[in-house]
Amino acid sequence: MAEGDRPPDDEPPTSPGERDLLAARRARRAELGDAALMRRAEAAEATVRTLESHLADLRRRVREAEEEQRRGAEHLAEREHEVRRVKQREYAEQQLRVEAEEQRERLEREQRGELDRLQRRLSAGERHARELADRLEVVRRELSEAEQEAATGRAAARRAEQELAEREADLAQRELALQEQLQSMHRFHAAMESIVNELKGLVQRLWQDAPVVKPARQEPAREDMAQALAAAVARLRARVPAVTESEQEPAVEREPVVEREPVVERELDAKREPEAEQKPTAVQFVPRILPLAGQRQSWLAPAIRRVAEERDPKLAGELICELLPAQRVKRALTYTLRIEGLGDVQVRVEGERATVRRPSARSAEAAGGRGSDAERGAFLLEGPAAAFAELAAGGVGRRGLPGVKVRGSRRKLRRLLAARRAPLALSDLAESGVQVWPGLLLLALSEAIDPQWTRGHSFVLAFAIAGPPSATLYVQVRDGEPIAVTRVRGEQPLSTINLSERAFVCVLSGAPLPPLEQVLVEGPLEPLTLLLDWSDRAQSLAR
Repeated sequence: MAEGDRPPDDEPPTSPGERDLLAARRARRAELGDAALMRRAEAAEATVRTLESHLADLRRRVREAEEEQRRGAEHLAEREHEVRRVKQREYAEQQLRVEAEEQRERLEREQRGELDRLQRRLSAGERHARELADRLEVVRRELSEAEQEAATGRAAARRAEQELAEREADLAQRELALQEQLQSMHRFHAAMESIVNELKGLVQRLWQDAPVVKPARQEPAREDMAQALAAAVARLRARVPAVTESEQEPAVEREPVVEREPVVERELDAKREPEAEQKPTAVQFVPRILPLAGQRQSWLAPAIRRVAEERDPKLAGELICELLPAQRVKRALTYTLRIEGLGDVQVRVEGERATVRRPSARSAEAAGGRGSDAERGAFLLEGPAAAFAELAAGGVGRRGLPGVKVRGSRRKLRRLLAARRAPLALSDLAESGVQVWPGLLLLALSEAIDPQWTRGHSFVLAFAIAGPPSATLYVQVRDGEPIAVTRVRGEQPLSTINLSERAFVCVLSGAPLPPLEQVLVEGPLEPLTLLLDWSDRAQSLAR
């Protein structure tokens, strides 16, 4: 049955207010008495109740929907938070993937570089092994030749031993003869001493007993005779030890001393005196010690450049090679110089130590003048000797090394040039113990000294350098002309300075001498002092 067809009395009132309202309506319908109106009213009331129930149901559904919406919003927020976490995780994973790719690429590059280095080292090792094999073959041939020579030498040694035994027997016989001669000379010496003593007593008695009227000219003659006899005895004493030193010489009969006149002995003594005066006495020279210069002036590099351009480029190249061990860098570095007229020079610098090596002509020929990266190092510098003056002696400017061709890493070259901006001083060589041949330093110093300073002075100094190898260098000063340095002796040197290589560098730089080193000067000290004054002036050293 439809809701509008229900009788109004079948539905119980829902609340007291509704019951009152329904009662009021029923009373009104009863009053009106209209049946149709009453049905419509009842139907409307039923509709109202139905709508109210539907409205309550809708409200319930709305509350449920709101609750569902709230739960959906919370769930959505959780999902969004989870999505953000997933995106962040994905971004982090992407970053890790990018970093892993970069690290993989970097490792691949390093592996390729390491592989290249290993291949270069392997090729260099193979070349070195071939060189060693060739050298071993040469050594084997030399060894076979040496063995043959040794066999020949052993035969010669056996013959020499036989000759030595014969000579020993002969020397024994001569020794016996010399001993007999020595004993006879001792007896002769004792007899001579007794004769001299008797003569001296006789002279004294003659002086005491001589009459006053005797001519006075005989007195000096007697005195000269006594002195001559005393001198003869002294020379005889000096000759007796000389016989013992010459035991290995053959016995030779000596002329008796008594048969030589005193006048001849005086002539021989007069000849020996000028020979003894020819060699002056050596005097120890105390070098001056100078303070370290606050601001250094570049003098050695321009001097080397002038030596290369005006005198001998090969000697300038040799001086450059001698100065290269004074280089210092923070990181280890290996490079190669190719100097015109001198060849390749390999330099290895490790902190406070630098080594210079010249490849043999055979290996340089095999390389064909090019050389591999492992052989030449970080870079290869090629040019004339004058272009490398600042690299060896310091004072590199902002232009670098003009006139030098560069092959290899320019970044490492700039690092080396930055370390060579400060000029090199001779005191650095003395402090670090770098050995430089004094002849090359004197050659550079002669270019640094202004010829005008030498006006009014002309002399020759000789520097006797103790070895090995020992040599004598002559410095020629010629009144306003450039100073000449040579190993050929021309005129007699005014002074000779005897010293070692280390002492030579210390004397020029004004540094203290090493322990157990000394400087000996034969002749006047003024020429050496004058040369050192010019040297200090050329180096801008404060005195």
